[in-house]
Amino acid sequence: AVRAIFAMAGRSQLAHPHHERLSNHALGLSGASREGTKMAISDERYHTTLVLVRGKDEGVAAAMQLSRYLGLRTEEAVQAAKSLRTWEKALLRGDERARVVFGTKGGRPRDTTVVDRDKVIQAVRTAIKYANKNQGRLIDKPNLHSAIDRYRNIVREAGLTGKSSPHSLRYAYAVEAINYHLSKGFSRKEAAAMVSMDLGHGDGRGYYVVRVYHKQHSDD
Repeated sequence: AVRAIFAMAGRSQLAHPHHERLSNHALGLSGASREGTKMAISDERYHTTLVLVRGKDEGVAAAMQLSRYLGLRTEEAVQAAKSLRTWEKALLRGDERARVVFGTKGGRPRDTTVVDRDKVIQAVRTAIKYANKNQGRLIDKPNLHSAIDRYRNIVREAGLTGKSSPHSLRYAYAVEAINYHLSKGFSRKEAAAMVSMDLGHGDGRGYYVVRVYHKQHSDD
């Protein structure tokens, strides 16, 4: 997985399957199949899809933007309205990370790296504006289950299916996060571990990150 992310991030040498420190053997993955079925969404497809989603449901579009620029899971994006003001304050303070509390896997809060501050601020403020007009919600449904269904149905209708599933938004964030951490001077192993934590997988699974990122963009 980590080799695939480096390949997507334009670091082909580090992506070589026989790299001494990033081979399956070195990472303890010998014999394991990591054939990927998803990929990072391209910017072009993301923006095209966002326009379609916004035409159907502005709240879902706001949640989709948060997923793309903060690497949120679907449930995290749907419940993001509860944290929008906290994120806005953190961003205005210049914090480098945003605390994700609601909807996390196993109920474990995490701090996710703010990679593109301007886009994150824009996404958060767009979501705040919408939530303020809709009883503090991004998706107008009576319960979490129906809200998640609404989100998934809308983005699927807009084209986020198969290899370009809603998870492709997280994949795109992960690729940008790898480059961000490397640009800050971290080693490849450190960058991988940090992205793993950004995504909520824990630093001990840096080699895993998010399954496999072995294809660059859905439109390539």
